[in-house]
Amino acid sequence: MGRLSDPAESRAVLIGVSRYQQMDELPAVAANVTTLAGLLTDPTVWGLPAANCAVVLDPSSSVEILEPIHEAARSARDALVVYFAGHGLLDQHSRLYLGLPQGSPARLHHAVHFDEIRREVVLTARRCRAKVVILDCCYSGKAMTGYMSARTADPPVVDGAYLMTATAEGTLAVAPPDADYTAFTGALVETLRDGVPDGPDPLDMETLFGHVERKLSDRGLPTPQRRSRNEGHRIAIARNRAPTAVPAPRVPSAPSRHPARLAAAGGAAALLLLVLLLAAQQVGMFSDARERGRQVPDLGKAPSATGVGTATPTPTRGQMSPTTSSPAPVPGPNQPDPALNQRVTVGVGDTGRTSDGTVDVGVTYNSQDGIGFFVLTSALNCTVNGSTVGDSVVVPELSGSWIRVVVLRSIHPTVDARDPTFDIPVVFSITRGTGAKPKSVPCG
Repeated sequence: MGRLSDPAESRAVLIGVSRYQQMDELPAVAANVTTLAGLLTDPTVWGLPAANCAVVLDPSSSVEILEPIHEAARSARDALVVYFAGHGLLDQHSRLYLGLPQGSPARLHHAVHFDEIRREVVLTARRCRAKVVILDCCYSGKAMTGYMSARTADPPVVDGAYLMTATAEGTLAVAPPDADYTAFTGALVETLRDGVPDGPDPLDMETLFGHVERKLSDRGLPTPQRRSRNEGHRIAIARNRAPTAVPAPRVPSAPSRHPARLAAAGGAAALLLLVLLLAAQQVGMFSDARERGRQVPDLGKAPSATGVGTATPTPTRGQMSPTTSSPAPVPGPNQPDPALNQRVTVGVGDTGRTSDGTVDVGVTYNSQDGIGFFVLTSALNCTVNGSTVGDSVVVPELSGSWIRVVVLRSIHPTVDARDPTFDIPVVFSITRGTGAKPKSVPCG
């Protein structure tokens, strides 16, 4: 069950093409985008400020589509939603294009290659926590290939992406005559408007999709498709308006990008830590770090080329391995804990977890402005912006020990930066220690 994305830190771009010169017109598309805009800005659904919700109807050029997406991607920090409804077209290589009013299968220069939209979502919005792309067009399943395609080895993280399409890659979308909306968007509108009985509140993307899918299946309409990357299924952009909705339990939120909020959370965590330390001293007990370990799924990806020919396996991206293979002595004052001495390789928008499950570290961006990352422990969410190689952050644990996360290096691939799969992973060292805390960069 995900948390509701912050409307003030989120953006939506809703694009619809209803008038075509060379193909059938789609009058219901105009109602699609205006109704969706009304729902997303409704405080009882999401409450997105009107200024954060761009509606683009019948654009005459690709610039009129890509420019609003670019600006929204630059501004969004929590969630970015991009929606398109219109004719979908394929070129001779079966690549997906989104048709403009003058477009047709023979006039693809009047269409937008979906990879251009994908690139904005991947690269321009790299500082955004959650990305949602919804396509209501023929052949929209073709968008599944590339950045947001299913990759079973992706690590589970808070940051992520979710792609929802009206059809499979070889299927036509449906726009029933005289209907208020196209078939797929009609089911989506009904779900946002009425909610999901007995479903979670807020509605995560997977619950939202599942209800839309059931509605379309019951009506004998094409089956929609979805892909989730990095736990994108947990993204929530709507409250559940059903009377029987189940409120979400209070859980730790994603790292705040607001210093005031972070300071408040840090103060509460420090108070709790002090109470626990006093109680532990009275009874003479401290929890053993090794007893706090919990099972986590295999998070491995394809091994890095840097691991070829080495005697010790190289950690794959999002997966951890000990930095030393021999046992270390019991930690003393200001000494690392041998139970946690690992390296984690994390890509932009990904999160890695230590093998004992007690520490998450994620990368929000890696650019000329530095490296942005966050660390989650049992006691505190810590966000660092503009860091460089060698910087470290130290955060407490409820047991009285501390976690030190060091930026070891940044892996620069040789691929073209315009490639949708372009990424610059960051390697972190994660250790647990006791006693005096080492110096580090501040959180917030």
